[in-house]
Amino acid sequence: MPDIEMIYERNEDNFFVAEDEGGNVLGFATGYEKKGIPQEVLLSWKAKRVGYLDLMAVDILHRKQGIGTALLNSVLDQFKGQGIDTVHLDVPFMEQDAIKLYQKLGFKTRSYSMVKQAWLAL
Repeated sequence: MPDIEMIYERNEDNFFVAEDEGGNVLGFATGYEKKGIPQEVLLSWKAKRVGYLDLMAVDILHRKQGIGTALLNSVLDQFKGQGIDTVHLDVPFMEQDAIKLYQKLGFKTRSYSMVKQAWLAL
């Protein structure tokens, strides 16, 4: 699990944690409103305000128990209350379980992110 205290300090308003009865962190999710998007881009996205799911993680031993769904729904509900009508996220291709969760909650693939490692002379 990442250092969630540092992540919380970045974005206290849209930060949610799932804990067990003993206070152990099982997962977290955080997001923020994307500011400064040009009006013509918002129009092409059919969006007024855009949120971004910054990070979401669930401990591997506690996956497939509804924790990710609950965390993501908490972020989405918070965004809705803030008037955010469109939410973006990025997810690594190899995280197929996460992709299935996002699709189950209505997310659609809009683009692909590609990467190429630079060759460095040694």
